[in-house]
Amino acid sequence: MKKYLADNDYLIILCLGIIVFFQMSWVPGFFHDGYLYAAFGKNAAEKGFWLVPHLNENTYSNFYHHTSFVFILEGIFFKVFGSSYTSARIFAGLFSLTTGCLLFRLLKKSHLKKISYLTMLIFFLIPPLIKKSRFPNIDLPLMLFMFLSLTFYWKAFSSSNWKNWLLCGLFFGLSALTKGPMAAWIPMIIIVHLLATSKFKRLKDLKPWLGLTMGLLVFSLWPLSLYLSNNFEIFLEWYKFTFVQAIIEGRGASTPWYVYIVFLLKNVNIIFIFSLFGIYFSFKEKNGLSFFSTIIFFVIVVTLSTRGLKYSNYLIPLYPFLALLAANGISKLWKNSEVKIVNFSKYLIPITALVLLIFPITSKTSRDKELFKLKNYLSSYSIKPKKWINYKGVYPYWSILNLNSYDDSSSSTINLNSINKNQIDNNTIILVHKTDIHEIEEKIPETFEKIAFLKKRQIYVIVLPSAKKSYLTIE
Repeated sequence: MKKYLADNDYLIILCLGIIVFFQMSWVPGFFHDGYLYAAFGKNAAEKGFWLVPHLNENTYSNFYHHTSFVFILEGIFFKVFGSSYTSARIFAGLFSLTTGCLLFRLLKKSHLKKISYLTMLIFFLIPPLIKKSRFPNIDLPLMLFMFLSLTFYWKAFSSSNWKNWLLCGLFFGLSALTKGPMAAWIPMIIIVHLLATSKFKRLKDLKPWLGLTMGLLVFSLWPLSLYLSNNFEIFLEWYKFTFVQAIIEGRGASTPWYVYIVFLLKNVNIIFIFSLFGIYFSFKEKNGLSFFSTIIFFVIVVTLSTRGLKYSNYLIPLYPFLALLAANGISKLWKNSEVKIVNFSKYLIPITALVLLIFPITSKTSRDKELFKLKNYLSSYSIKPKKWINYKGVYPYWSILNLNSYDDSSSSTINLNSINKNQIDNNTIILVHKTDIHEIEEKIPETFEKIAFLKKRQIYVIVLPSAKKSYLTIE
């Protein structure tokens, strides 16, 4: 550790990672899944929902779409640092920052140590990774645990011993606890790599199978805990949702096989282009970490491309190896590229930090800013609505539901296509498009009051007059 802290080039690139992953840490507003996952961690830390994730009593009271492992980690983080947008963003970004540091360490101790700085630099500059590292999600922990599992496999491949195989299995198990079937990439990658390097006979050894057993035992801790706490139905529902609906039945709309290639070209752009050169050169060498990374690339992209439902976040575990391939491609095309690029970065990174400090261009949220302004307005009058009615889905439902649940799990958010007097009271907020105001007038005989107008979306926020009076008298 001391030698890394004394390495100025490493520290400067590490500062870049801190800047790109944490420079929005104080800003509220997430992608709607970010609110959801932050709420699970908050409810674990503050209300004790550790084993079975819980959003609120009406929606996801017993969440089973994913395991609880990452939400437990997040809950522990919130226990120590408190639940806030800042701590939630830092929790997410730490997985990316740690992966970058471990990637550097792996390369520094390998035959590719000459591109270790360049690889770390490229990894921190992958645009989709920067974006996804700004809100809590489960793909960033998956990236870290998969990287560690494959790192220890590589060490076991180079020097087969019990320790490396057991650690490979341990992190395989943590990957499975993080995102279930996606951990299957690890044994798939290992098998393909052994076949490609004509080392398949190594599976006759007991060590790889002991590592696999270790991973399965680690994963089994979750269903075993559910069984012992009389919550085993959560595991069964998870199995149905994950394997039956998502994998076997192909949940979601089908998309073309080339979606991920197009995404990488558009969003990872020049880095992806250089990674293709890295893949080309790795096939010429057919050994080493670059060739191993090429196998990882094809296993992940090909398997994902065969599925009907394609989300860009599924590619996140690929990014450390994509950065390695890109750095290798650049180094093959341009001699002394690492020295020149890293030296240039020494000047650019501090300038970037100063620009962001002097001109806080990322200090304001672009997510649900109307809702935050409305909530600040309500809180200034100590108003805590118990019910939010989203009339005819005028506002993105999952955004408002998950945000409300993270802020105040005691409130309920519902979509209604029709409304009557019995469905509202003085603690109800109604969001309605201005073209539908006449319907509210007809169905609710009492006079209602408009307390806000979301101009961009043309949405009125309305309440009953008694509620209006009770908080408008507070100035």
